[in-house]
Amino acid sequence: MAWTLYAPAVPGPAIAFRADLVVHAAVFALSTVTGLACALRPGRLAVALAANAVISEVVQHIWLPGRSGDPVDVAADLVGIGLGLVAGWWLSGRGWVNSGERSAPGVER
Repeated sequence: MAWTLYAPAVPGPAIAFRADLVVHAAVFALSTVTGLACALRPGRLAVALAANAVISEVVQHIWLPGRSGDPVDVAADLVGIGLGLVAGWWLSGRGWVNSGERSAPGVER
């Protein structure tokens, strides 16, 4: 996630119009599912990732050369978080992601 959000812009051929939105959504969906698999609470995880989405765009706009913050990217990140929550819910019924009913070893709830 850090590389895709914070790497400086690299010159090269332009990608398809707004194809980066798919990358934004996919990175945040994967991060959400991974967090759920690590027994993080869904609500807290979603809030933390949403904050990261906003903060990363502000950092890009202010401090990264060749990058700019974009509210549409934040929206794509939020869609990814939502998709990750749905995927985690679906996968938890199959035992692939921690459903929250049981804790990971050494983790107290």
